[in-house]
Amino acid sequence: MTFREYAVKAIEIRLVKMLSQADAVRSADDIEAVHDMRVASRRLRAALSVFASAFPNREFKRFDKEVKTVTDALGRARDLDVMIDTISNLAKTLPREERDEVDSLAQMLQRERDKLQKDVIIDLD
Repeated sequence: MTFREYAVKAIEIRLVKMLSQADAVRSADDIEAVHDMRVASRRLRAALSVFASAFPNREFKRFDKEVKTVTDALGRARDLDVMIDTISNLAKTLPREERDEVDSLAQMLQRERDKLQKDVIIDLD
């Protein structure tokens, strides 16, 4: 097996793993799907970096850039998912009279996350 053949196989494995989460990320029902896809995309980007010398062409650079765009969108989405989850869990521990402000913050972040979901889908496509 040549270095390039090995690179193709390594990249393909990571790309398939990343894309296996696409439907779940699109549906936005499970925040762990965003996490799993983000981890897979970061591993794919690492493989692309390692094997870049095997693909000295513009298509490879464009593909690498597209994967980075998706990884960045997933990162923004994941950050908001974690914030929303943390704040929502915090609200459960607060006395009722203190909960409204925290719930309001969680709702604001959720609206921001809902808007970001459109960008995630566009970047994924």
